[in-house]
Amino acid sequence: MRHPVVVWGNGRTNTVDIWARFLQRVASYGFVVVAPEQDMVTTAHMDAAIDYAIRLAADPNGTDCGKIDTTKLGSTGYSMGGGGAIGVASNARITATFLFAALGINNSKNIKAPWAGTFAETDEFFAWSTIKPAVMASPQPAFAGMLTGTTHNTLPGNAKSSEAYIAFLRWRFMGDPAAKAIFVGPSCQICTDTAFGEVVKTTTWDSL
Repeated sequence: MRHPVVVWGNGRTNTVDIWARFLQRVASYGFVVVAPEQDMVTTAHMDAAIDYAIRLAADPNGTDCGKIDTTKLGSTGYSMGGGGAIGVASNARITATFLFAALGINNSKNIKAPWAGTFAETDEFFAWSTIKPAVMASPQPAFAGMLTGTTHNTLPGNAKSSEAYIAFLRWRFMGDPAAKAIFVGPSCQICTDTAFGEVVKTTTWDSL
């Protein structure tokens, strides 16, 4: 079995150590997770991390050769790292992107594949009112949910947010039908979950 690759970008002044348990949980579902160690993660850092995973996959002398699926690459991140994930996703080699309260959401128009994200009800940096039009203007199928009672800092640790993240990855990279049902259709689980104050999606989303 070969495993999809997910690159993670943490927020400004965060270190990857803060996210270790979170990322270990993601990896437990069958993903190769790569994360730059910088506390000011950029698109360049995240691209380099993906390149590293691809080199491991191709090294005939390495223990990871034949275990990594380099056709399934995801970009994900929080805050500043979310902005990095958007930059990474402007490369067509990325086939899925998930964002948590991401910086630079207006640049999401450059994303080359379907993307989704969770956002805070009260975000002191990125207001939900600015997220909605960016989602609806996306050339790619896009989906965003606003979690009631969350702030910029509490959003990524919210259980519903984490569940959405893992479900999105399992749907897009592993074809999990139960995970797809969380996102797709008028009665999708997120769409009807009262923890989400509002959900927006492009008209192309439900045809995925």
